[in-house]
Amino acid sequence: MLLQKLEKLAVDGDPYSRRALALRLSDLYLMGTHEPSKDEQVLFDSVIFQVVDDLTEGVVATLSEMLCRTPRISSDMAYKFASNDQIEIARPMLERSPCLTDEQILEICNTKSDAHANAIARRERIHEAVSLTLAQKGSMRTLQTVAANDGAQFGKTG
Repeated sequence: MLLQKLEKLAVDGDPYSRRALALRLSDLYLMGTHEPSKDEQVLFDSVIFQVVDDLTEGVVATLSEMLCRTPRISSDMAYKFASNDQIEIARPMLERSPCLTDEQILEICNTKSDAHANAIARRERIHEAVSLTLAQKGSMRTLQTVAANDGAQFGKTG
């Protein structure tokens, strides 16, 4: 029954159906009791990637908030949300996602707004290369945030 409902939502092109599909599928994916297989992760990514661009910013921000703490999503999925130009969408992933790689975080530091950098400066743990980039490229506010972050690693010259 549930699978039939999800299939119906997947074929239906209207925005309400796409919203319902993304939210319900995310709920189901997060409620799983086993570690998702690579195939399950690829399938989840595929469905979300297909519908996310058709969703309102508010729904995408809700999805980002729902998914930001789980290690169950791929780094590509985390990056999709974290690299969004809208900080309301990006912030949850930037601050809390365990799935983002240092390379992805550095890419965002170097290409996105200072609001993105400030969100990164609030992460629980920040590796040295990211701290250095934030200190070099960020605003005074971002520099103060990363300097006050006990989880930020700095080198001997940092």
